[in-house]
Amino acid sequence: MKPGLKDVKEMERQKRELQAQLAGVRNKTQQLNKIITNKSKDPASTLHKAGKPMESTTIVVANKTLNDLRPVRRKHHVDKVAASARAGPRDINDIEPMTFPLDGDLKRIQNQHIQRTKCKVAVDNLQKAKAKKNEKKKQLGAMNHTHATVVASMFPNRYIRGELPCTIEHGNKGQYLSWVCPLENLDYDYYLPVFFDGLQCDKDPVMFLATQGIEDMLYACQGDASRVTPSLKNLVRPLRNALSKFDVKVLLNVLRALRQLVQCADGIGQAMTPYYKQFLQPMNTFLDRNKNIGDHIDYGQRNNDDIGEEVRLTLEIMERTGTNDAFKFIKFAIPPYQSYKEGL
Repeated sequence: MKPGLKDVKEMERQKRELQAQLAGVRNKTQQLNKIITNKSKDPASTLHKAGKPMESTTIVVANKTLNDLRPVRRKHHVDKVAASARAGPRDINDIEPMTFPLDGDLKRIQNQHIQRTKCKVAVDNLQKAKAKKNEKKKQLGAMNHTHATVVASMFPNRYIRGELPCTIEHGNKGQYLSWVCPLENLDYDYYLPVFFDGLQCDKDPVMFLATQGIEDMLYACQGDASRVTPSLKNLVRPLRNALSKFDVKVLLNVLRALRQLVQCADGIGQAMTPYYKQFLQPMNTFLDRNKNIGDHIDYGQRNNDDIGEEVRLTLEIMERTGTNDAFKFIKFAIPPYQSYKEGL
């Protein structure tokens, strides 16, 4: 099969490229042969062509080594090298700073840089101090709050299963409880601890059921301590669990329920006195947490949400309604507490 016209042209092009490459190789070979010939004839002239002057023009190559053929350094260069070798390695701190006059713009830029640096350092220090303070508070809070294990309340489950003797009704004045029977016929020994167990709940409607149920039951038995006294020993555990949550909302509900309990009838506070030191200890954390608004007016006093004042008021009422040893039991659980009789 004969090659086509395109194949012949391609082969001719490749032939021309190979001939050009061969000519280039021949020229390089001739140049290298000339250089080798010149070096083999006169080695001394090669040193002169390198651009480095020689000390003497007479050189005996046969009796000299390569170090002997190298040019000799100048004297001042040798002295500098020797001085730097004696001084040892140089450090950047050994270099003297270069001073230059500061004009108006440079001085202004320098002052702005100094101010920004100082402000940044001050802000960093404040943030670090605040972080350390918050960390210490967290550590103290963890030490105070993690010593008690709070058992979950069964009150929400009882409400879901329909075991409570009341339901929530919605009227014109808000919500209220509708009881399935008159409160005089209700078994306080069973239901009062159940409603006190719901004090540790902080979400509606369970929280409303617990607080309003306790208020209705204690209001119905005013002046009749015999209905509440048998169930007091069963109220200690729910009260301790609710206070051990260290939640302000829960604590306010517990304090309100305690005041209603000891004031509903004579003799209940005295019967409750021996149990004070079993559940009052968590109040010690909130005794000094009062609102500090300076010389402003607190328009929310009707809400009774000042936790420090509410704790102090509850302890004073418990001391008044308790026995003569009430202050001793309160002082045992809350050492910073001062009796209301000291100011009289």
